[in-house]
Amino acid sequence: MVFSSPPFGIISHAAIRAESELEAAPTAIRLPTRYAATVSSASEAALRRAADLLAEGDWQAAHTIVQDDSSAVAAWLHGIVHLLEGDASNARYWYGQAGRPLSATMDVRAEIDAARDATRRSRGP
Repeated sequence: MVFSSPPFGIISHAAIRAESELEAAPTAIRLPTRYAATVSSASEAALRRAADLLAEGDWQAAHTIVQDDSSAVAAWLHGIVHLLEGDASNARYWYGQAGRPLSATMDVRAEIDAARDATRRSRGP
């Protein structure tokens, strides 16, 4: 098992992952180049659903989907969940896990739209 711990005592929902999960070669979702990330093909549909739920304002249901996915895309969506929830500290952590910048002037609606677009640009085999 691999154990990781986020800074400042926040416990990640995906802190413990079996080594085989970390070494698996997943199918990819295409993100803008500087935010490239991969997710397993099994989770692509779930992440698309989570992005749709965020667009509908149902951050609680989206949170249920993204909290156990260790991909950068899920971390980005997880950060958006916490922005909608009003938890800036947790949002900052998840944006960091996704390798994305977070600013105080961020347009959350634009972030949701960008995330929805990203979850729909899948690469085939």
